[in-house]
Amino acid sequence: MTKPDIEQLRIAMKLPSSASFYGWLIHNPKCGDFLHSFKEGQLTTETFWAATPDKGFEFEQFEHALETYQLLQLQSKAIIVAAFNLGEQFMIADPAGTGDVSYRSLDQTQVSKRRLH
Repeated sequence: MTKPDIEQLRIAMKLPSSASFYGWLIHNPKCGDFLHSFKEGQLTTETFWAATPDKGFEFEQFEHALETYQLLQLQSKAIIVAAFNLGEQFMIADPAGTGDVSYRSLDQTQVSKRRLH
């Protein structure tokens, strides 16, 4: 999987110039949720999912999202998406082209505190 170009995604989605890149998220399109965290044990790995993108674990670098995606073996369950912040709304883009989905942010003050990588 090659790193998608953020500016090409922004243009393809016809986003305004004010839309800032929020990060890379791991998204389960079947359930509509986003990877929040995971916990590795000796025998198993647990994953925890959030209903909205602003609660999801965001990656600044695509490579980190891809490493986690592969580590957790989510290939049959989830996709890596680019998230853009439009103020009170997020737009997520599936670089593989299965579609974009719009979500409203629940609490804008939490957005700045969610940067984990």
